[in-house]
Amino acid sequence: MNLPPHLERLRVILTSAFPAGVSATTRRALLIVLWDELSEENFGRVLAEFLDDEAVVIVDEAIKAVSGSPDSRRAQGVKAELRAHGWPFEDD
Repeated sequence: MNLPPHLERLRVILTSAFPAGVSATTRRALLIVLWDELSEENFGRVLAEFLDDEAVVIVDEAIKAVSGSPDSRRAQGVKAELRAHGWPFEDD
């Protein structure tokens, strides 16, 4: 998939922050952290590229993860890793 420049930049940050990919636990935390950061469409597009999965599957997984009880410590760790690699969080 060919991402527009602003989304490609975010995909590069994800790849830089997690060069070896993500475990299932980290994946869940990543989905929770990024759900509020992007529109549903952009969320699906960027994470589909990064996770090599279909956008609809990732969005469905994120909705389930967000509605469950989040592991806030792991989510904060994911957020810190992304921030260290240049993710432009709104609360910065």
